[in-house]
Amino acid sequence: METNENEFERPFVKECNNFIEAKYIMLGCENIKTLLLTIQNDLSLMKVVEKCLGDFDFPTELGKAISIHQAQQKDFIMPKENNEIVALCYSTMQHIADGDIDFESFMSKYFLFNGTLSDCYANFGHYFILPFKNALLNLENQNKYKQKSTKVKELDEDDDEIEEKGKPANTSEINAKLLKVADDIQEIINNDYKIKEFKLEELEFYLKAFREAVRINNKLIIFALADAIISSSAKIKSVRFETQRLKDLCNKL
Repeated sequence: METNENEFERPFVKECNNFIEAKYIMLGCENIKTLLLTIQNDLSLMKVVEKCLGDFDFPTELGKAISIHQAQQKDFIMPKENNEIVALCYSTMQHIADGDIDFESFMSKYFLFNGTLSDCYANFGHYFILPFKNALLNLENQNKYKQKSTKVKELDEDDDEIEEKGKPANTSEINAKLLKVADDIQEIINNDYKIKEFKLEELEFYLKAFREAVRINNKLIIFALADAIISSSAKIKSVRFETQRLKDLCNKL
């Protein structure tokens, strides 16, 4: 993350959660405007949105999202791809904020289902805001992983150059990179919403102990904890690149 701010205190996440938890009872589009502002004021999120909006055809995609069942019940069908979800939801909210789409009519028509008008808010939060939130955060994380992958590749190329010249990287340089990888893994697991709480706590324990072992340069403990981190995160796809990097660095000690 770009700041030390807790992810759950992030304005965008808090504003989405207000919708998801149906905290907004009053009709109107002011809350939509507030949510849009949290995105526009977050450079990382806005970069993702702008990329998704590149060649997006809003009228066409909105038409695809709206279906009429046999009973003439209207529904709002989300696209399958994250970039399409982000583009459709953001564009829809922008049209609501601009007054082109009436928020109350939109919710009543597509999110009322068989409940009452007050149920619209819960349905809108669960079936519109929640998929949008998850899609945007997932794309943001993927973007960060790609950036890290590029940086790590450059570091690997630098290491290869040194070794070819007969000047292997010294222990302090490797230890610094080990600490960086540990920090990267920590950041990834903090932002991966699919990791269960008990697994997160387990990995955080190993990472904390691993950092201390690196600082005191105890190779035996470093190897043991690296194995524990790799084993504990074996089924977590989002950290596989970083754990491979961890293994490669340990082999250079």
